[in-house]
Amino acid sequence: MDFHTFSRYSDIVYAERWNQRPQQHNFTSHELEALNTSVTVILTAPYTNYARQLLITKQMFEPMLKLDLDHQSTSKTMTPKYMLYSGHDDNIANHLLAYMPDVGFQNIPYAASIYLELYDVFGVWYVRGQYNGTPAKLRGCGGHA
Repeated sequence: MDFHTFSRYSDIVYAERWNQRPQQHNFTSHELEALNTSVTVILTAPYTNYARQLLITKQMFEPMLKLDLDHQSTSKTMTPKYMLYSGHDDNIANHLLAYMPDVGFQNIPYAASIYLELYDVFGVWYVRGQYNGTPAKLRGCGGHA
């Protein structure tokens, strides 16, 4: 199969699994590995590391600005305790590569999530990252999970 056919089949396979439908084809482990690899390449290959950093910076600018402004503010208004942003599988894959490089992934499942939690503990700020509920080491934060 060529690359685009793999891509099409991988979307079908993930949709069928998500909807708990019986598989139309019993893929071998080699075929599944090829499908997963094609998905990873499709999600991440269009971006160089520099382009990926620019993309992530643009996507994270607004929430980081809100946090910074709230921290500097003397007024009683507070930033919401929770900010939710939605993206596609290519967004998740590129965020993982940008600041959670130790997370190994072959595909991005439906309803995948990245949580970044900011804590102020006696004036010291901490960031905790999770990918699909599993703690993940963050690049630039001393590699702590």
